[in-house]
Parts: sequence; structure tokens; C-alpha cells
Amino acid sequence: MLESILRPKRPWWLVVATLAGLGATLWLRKHASWTEANYSQGIYPAVRDGLARLGHGISVSVAWILLWGVVLWFLAELVRWVRAWKTGWVPATTRWLLRLARVGVGLYLLYLGLWGANQYRLPLEQRLLAGGPEGAAPSDRNALLVPLARALTDSLVVDRPQLEEAGFRVLLESGLPDPRVLEAIRKGFPGMPEWEGPDPALRAFPWPGLFARLGISGLFVPFTGEPHLLMDGPACRFPFRAFHEVAHQRGYAREDEANFLGWWLGSHSGDPHYRYSANLVAWEYVLDALRFADPEEAHRMIQSVPEGVRDDRARLRAYWRQFEGPLEAVGTAANNVFLKSQGQSHGVASYGRMVRLLLWDFDQRRVVR
Repeated sequence: MLESILRPKRPWWLVVATLAGLGATLWLRKHASWTEANYSQGIYPAVRDGLARLGHGISVSVAWILLWGVVLWFLAELVRWVRAWKTGWVPATTRWLLRLARVGVGLYLLYLGLWGANQYRLPLEQRLLAGGPEGAAPSDRNALLVPLARALTDSLVVDRPQLEEAGFRVLLESGLPDPRVLEAIRKGFPGMPEWEGPDPALRAFPWPGLFARLGISGLFVPFTGEPHLLMDGPACRFPFRAFHEVAHQRGYAREDEANFLGWWLGSHSGDPHYRYSANLVAWEYVLDALRFADPEEAHRMIQSVPEGVRDDRARLRAYWRQFEGPLEAVGTAANNVFLKSQGQSHGVASYGRMVRLLLWDFDQRRVVR
């Protein structure tokens, strides 16, 4: 079937495949409950586990190999197009564009079947609220914002003075995946059996400078099931990046949900370095929200944390500032368009929407470990 789409004998295959992709997308989007029960908790775990087992048998990034294959294929097609100009540039260009369209449609159908349908599963917030009394939404989110920020601040105050840079860099020094990360992942999230399964095959970006210039700190590749991490810059971000991308690998496509679940894994890992990494990210997003509700309180919290926390924030900002430019703008814009095309209407602003899930968790437990 896929080969027929990529190299069809008749042009109408492209029309049929395109309509099938659009129809499947619209149907999945309108039937989130079915998608949740039958794909996200039914089909996808089997696909995910199969890719994970395959990934553990290979020591290099399969996605990177496939990317080079796609690049070489595109260059070959480009040469083919140039050589076909002698028959007329209009028919040559038309045939070339049709070949690209066939591959594009085929890849989209593959993406949808391997992972993309998770974009249309039930929102995590809806699943949490469906749990009865324990899933009740906070009665006043604004009233909980300050105590949530204080709880996160208190955790940073306790953890940061006892942490060492080497504790964050263990991900890099021991290679991927680190056993402590895997231990935290295996704990999963309460009441969600889809977290069970083989350990993910975590990868480091082969060319970290390129991805940093594009503003990319982590990437899950659905075609190979591999979470990729930027192992460069301040190491305090490494653990959270790993947990965030693993949340994608476990089937949570929305960025706010991956952020929240990444925070959960780190903050409940029992490891102070992982807890600090997760709480630092959550603290930043909560502070952004608090600046609108109570700017003075937000300023006091920033001043109340240890100097090490402020140094970490400064180093993170300085690291990313050096990559600001056209490539970073292109990377951000591309990510924004992709997220919106997948139903995440807030685009890159979706990451910060994890705050509403943090408020739910704080309201139920009133403990940030």
C-alpha cells in the first residue's frame, strides 16, 4: 500500500491517499474518546514498544540515518528534475512536484499511524477531571498561583545548595539512557497503564550546534520512536529534557502535557538533581503567570532563591541568546506552524499552558516534592 502511494502507476492514487489522510485526521479529531481508547491506549503502545525494542538493538540514531537517506533522495530527485528540462520545464517540474507530493502524503500517513493520531486523543486535563472528587478543578486558580509558586520556590531553596554540576551531567557522562532516568520513567504516572513498556532508546543530537541554532532542545522522531536530546549548554536542563521527550514517546503529543508529565517524572523521581531540573522549569512558567497576577510577589520570589538558582537562570538565558538570529527564528516559526496544524491552537505558547495542570496537581496534593 505504501509503495503504491510513493510510486503509483496512476495519478489518482495520490488523490485517494490525500483524501484518506485528511479524512482520517478529521475523524480522529472529532472522535477523541475513540482515539484515546482504541489508538492511544490500544494500537500505539504496541507500535511504540516494537520501535523501542528495535532501537535498543542499534547503538546509533536510526532517525539520523533515515534523515541522510531522505536528503540523498531529494538531491537525486533534484538532479533528475534538472536533467528532464530538455523535455520541457513545465512537464518536468510537474512530474517532480508530483513525486514530492507522493512522498509527502505517504510520510504523513505513516506519521499518523505511528504516532500522530495521539495529537487528537482526549486532553490530559479531561482525563484527570474524569476521576471524580480527586479530579475536581481548583475552585480559584488565581488564589492557588501564589502558594504554588512559593512551594516551588521552597523546593529550589532546599535542593540547589546541595547539588553539583556532575550530578546533572551524569546523562552525558554515563551515556544514554542513564539508569536513574529509566528508573524514574518506570514509575510513570498514577492510573495510566500506558506508561508500562520497554525503556525508550534515548539519543543525543549528533550535531548539537545545528539544533541549538534552530532553537531545538529536544525532538521526538515518530518514525523511529527515538527521543533526541540537546546535550549541550547548562546541564541543569538535561534531566527535564529527557523526561519531556519520553512523555512524547509514551504517547502524549501536546506540549503542555509533555511538560507537565516531564515535571511529574522529575519531581517524583527521588533524585534531587532530577527534582531540581523539573522544578526549575515549572517555576519559570509559574513565575511568568504570576507576573501578570502579582508582579511584586514574583520579584520577591526571584530574590529569595539561592544565588545558584539565579546563576542557572542567567546561564540558560545567555546560552540561548548566543543563537538568536535567522535560523532560530525559522526554527521557532516552523515549530509554531506545525503545532497549530496538529490542533495545538496556541502554537509555541502551548508549553506554558502546563501551569493549569500544575495547579490541578497542587490543589489535589498541596505538596511539591
